[in-house]
Amino acid sequence: MRTAYAHKATWDGPPLDELAGAMIYNAPRPLYGHRAWPGPFLHGSFYAAVFDAQENAEFCRRQNEKLDASRVELVDNDDVKCLIEQQLTEAGYSLADYEEIGMGLREVAHERGLPWHEEDGSDD
Repeated sequence: MRTAYAHKATWDGPPLDELAGAMIYNAPRPLYGHRAWPGPFLHGSFYAAVFDAQENAEFCRRQNEKLDASRVELVDNDDVKCLIEQQLTEAGYSLADYEEIGMGLREVAHERGLPWHEEDGSDD
């Protein structure tokens, strides 16, 4: 199952405290879950939260996998930096390589399809 990343600072879904402990899914079609809502496009615009402690959680997870849903991971800039560093290391590069050509973390995140949040509101 693929992972889609959404930035905590710009999250447009239910309040994060209400989703604590849930696995969040996203797809271009309606999904199974204990809570569902429409939202901004990641892999689609349908979202669902599955809570392990609630009835039918395993059924919902299996159905969402069959529906080609993405698992949504909510991240902040520190998480994104770690993801970038991991991806670059696996590819034999480093952030320093990108800095040499004038690319900062925001640009590298954008290039890699990862969310980045600037306090000035100029998000990617």
